[in-house]
Amino acid sequence: MDVLSVSQTGGSSDVQSVWRVVDNVQLSVEDHRILLDPAAWLTDRHIHAAQQLLRRQFPHVGGLEDPLLLNEPRYSSDSEMWRQLSLQIHNVRGNHWLVSSFNSETNEVCVS
Repeated sequence: MDVLSVSQTGGSSDVQSVWRVVDNVQLSVEDHRILLDPAAWLTDRHIHAAQQLLRRQFPHVGGLEDPLLLNEPRYSSDSEMWRQLSLQIHNVRGNHWLVSSFNSETNEVCVS
């Protein structure tokens, strides 16, 4: 997969302009500035865009859903999201991110 295939628009002087679009996730110039700042905190948009790139690269892996949508009722235990192997990035208390993986054949959950 070529990561550079995502579209790129906008100028660096306007913090509201679109910097990149990854599938349905728009990253602004401000999002780009955050990525370049080692002291800045990633947002749900950064995580969702990264998950979309992972989904393209590993289409056989389930999960990788928008972190903001995981509390919706449609994500039940029998959802397509929880097929044989799934990965998910979660926000914890608004200031940390963790990754979980689930294997439905062995019912194993790993969190890091």
